[in-house]
Amino acid sequence: MHVTKENRPASQLELKKITAIINRSVLGEVEQRLTELKIRGLSESDVTGCGEYSNFFRADIKAPHIKIELIHCAVKS
Repeated sequence: MHVTKENRPASQLELKKITAIINRSVLGEVEQRLTELKIRGLSESDVTGCGEYSNFFRADIKAPHIKIELIHCAVKS
């Protein structure tokens, strides 16, 4: 019998939520790499905020970014 995540009890699986806030300019590269890694089920949201490197010379100091969230399921070892 071939053992996969689909036929294992929940007690043998480990779920991890991964959240990344990235610059819009690298979104295509990130999506391409995740596709190469066969990662499915991705959520993207537009977010704004300011951090350590804020642009205080703009009227609105919050910068636009993309938030990516995904759930990774792995078999516990």
